[in-house]
Amino acid sequence: MATGAGLLEVNQFTFWLFHTGYFMEVILLSLAIAQRANIADKEKIDAQNIALTNERLARENQLRAIQLYEEQAQTKQQQIDACIAAGMDGYLSKPIDQVKLRITLSAINHQNN
Repeated sequence: MATGAGLLEVNQFTFWLFHTGYFMEVILLSLAIAQRANIADKEKIDAQNIALTNERLARENQLRAIQLYEEQAQTKQQQIDACIAAGMDGYLSKPIDQVKLRITLSAINHQNN
């Protein structure tokens, strides 16, 4: 807390600033410093919001990729079921796996015999 003598010194300094014209410059400088601090805080908050948005978008993209994979698996099974229902003996998808091809051909050969 300022003592009487200290308060007098502050008042004299304020009086000097006011009468010499520096008072407004000090106020404007103080406002500029405060404004820069507010801008820095806003930029920090904006950066945090951007990071959170990017994380949310990444999670949404991961979930969408999982959903697409599940939809593709369901579609493939529907295609297999449709082929079998249409009277086909088996189903092989590209790329053809030689082991699966042999197993499928062997099963068809046994069915026909």
